Amino acid sequence: MKLNNIIDAFIAEVNEMKIILQGLVVYKDNKKIVSYAPAPFSVYDKKQVYSLSKSFCSTAVGVLCDRGILDPSEKITDIFPDEAPQKTDEKLSAMTLSHVLSMNTGHSSCVMNEMVNSDNPVKAFMEHTPEFYPGTHFAYNTGASFLASACVTKRTGVTAHDVLEKYVFPHLGIENTMWVSYKGISEGGVGIHISCEDAAKLGLLYLNKGKWGDKQILSEKYVDMASAAVSDNSGNGNPDWCAGYGFQFWRNYRGGYRGDGAYGQAVLIHPDENVVISLFSEGSNYQGLFDSAYKMLNRIKSVQDMRMTAQPAFSFVPLKSDNSKFEYYDIKYELQDNKSDFGFLQVRKTESGFELLIDSNTISIRDGVWTEGVLKGKNVKPNIPALTSCHDMPYEYYASGAVSKDSIKILLYGRNCPNCSELTVDFSHSGLILERKGYYAKNCDLKIRGHML
Repeated sequence: MKLNNIIDAFIAEVNEMKIILQGLVVYKDNKKIVSYAPAPFSVYDKKQVYSLSKSFCSTAVGVLCDRGILDPSEKITDIFPDEAPQKTDEKLSAMTLSHVLSMNTGHSSCVMNEMVNSDNPVKAFMEHTPEFYPGTHFAYNTGASFLASACVTKRTGVTAHDVLEKYVFPHLGIENTMWVSYKGISEGGVGIHISCEDAAKLGLLYLNKGKWGDKQILSEKYVDMASAAVSDNSGNGNPDWCAGYGFQFWRNYRGGYRGDGAYGQAVLIHPDENVVISLFSEGSNYQGLFDSAYKMLNRIKSVQDMRMTAQPAFSFVPLKSDNSKFEYYDIKYELQDNKSDFGFLQVRKTESGFELLIDSNTISIRDGVWTEGVLKGKNVKPNIPALTSCHDMPYEYYASGAVSKDSIKILLYGRNCPNCSELTVDFSHSGLILERKGYYAKNCDLKIRGHML
């Protein structure tokens, strides 16, 4: 089986599961053999990658552990003596940085909400007494990842992102990244914006035991700790979430380990096969996505010629308007109260398509072509509302749209996040109905009525 056939088969399987593949980068024996993104996406798009951020947070902690600034065996109360309660519970007193990194703090559930709704997120964590003794109970806890990031800032005075930008990213050739902060602390468990290519490079760093070229960026000791099954998470759901958890990395049940984020951003690291697979996508079938990736990995192992003879032909087809006469150009509509505070809407015809104006936003559509743009305002970016402190970031998108007799449909595919959404405007009623729906992230959903001014 040729490499092109293997990649085509993977794309077909992903499409069958209704997963929106946005980037695929594969390294075998430290050589890049695949770098592909279906149009309109690019493997260089800097996207919010949700919990894949955790593996970058671990890397920043590892840099400081290698320099003796932090130690996995340190007590959390020793790192944050001023934030600890006056009467410290014995379970909190026993908690170490290792417990925090391995999701074994003893909490029964995630405490991130309490932290991002507090003026002092570290204190909020310390006041949330663990229900179990640290080291005895695994619970996926993005708040613990935030605390790990806070440990970096406490000891250095800079963010985890700053540490990566100084000690890691320049060596790997990673540039122009961004990490959302809260109270001067990189969010740790979420919020970093990196590309599919960047994620593959992180995977390569770990595949090579912390070495990049002839330079040791991260110690082999830390890589081994981070990638080991430190925590027992058996009974935690699907097979790939039950195979053990390290320092902000999951163990894969069919070997190797990974960092991953909600909706399907992942870097799969397979030392036995000497392979790294970086995947960016949006979907809900994570186990199905990984199963297809493992199938691709097994097929790659038998390939002799690792050259791609051509890029895969698959791409996302932009919308095209039909020949219906649209009679609603240049009419201004006032919108009812809504959670995005949109006030008015107007459609203007252009030489190559049309423009949808919503307050200060202009979504420019060229018929049969993907265009780039930015949507600004409240609750415009599809997101996981419970996890990030920054809900009102702009939504950078690729847009495609079409008009028919009484309606407009616009697809918005995320450039700065993996999340895609759809706008429809129905003029067949008295006035109009504007609907916005996220494909998988539903926090941006809304339905607004409007009337002619």
